[in-house]
Amino acid sequence: MTPIQKEWFNTRAYYTLLNEGIETLEELAAYGIHPMLRIPNVGNRTVACMRGVLAQHGLQFVDEGKRKLDGYMKSGPEGYGGKVAQRNKKFWGY
Repeated sequence: MTPIQKEWFNTRAYYTLLNEGIETLEELAAYGIHPMLRIPNVGNRTVACMRGVLAQHGLQFVDEGKRKLDGYMKSGPEGYGGKVAQRNKKFWGY
């Protein structure tokens, strides 16, 4: 079990983990992305920071490879935000 250290995370990510009672990287990996995104003030950047730390330690979120998350977590034309922007662009004609 690898305890979480403040130096590994940005401030928002670190204090989110403290507030949720997550004390080790293994607990973080087992928590999953969807539950993490349901926490107030946690978004894609915070999750990306957590993903990076997990990857550095050879871990990943339990729901990392699931199909639903792939489009949601991507930004740009392939991701959820990109699809909405493309649809709006087509609708409004710009």
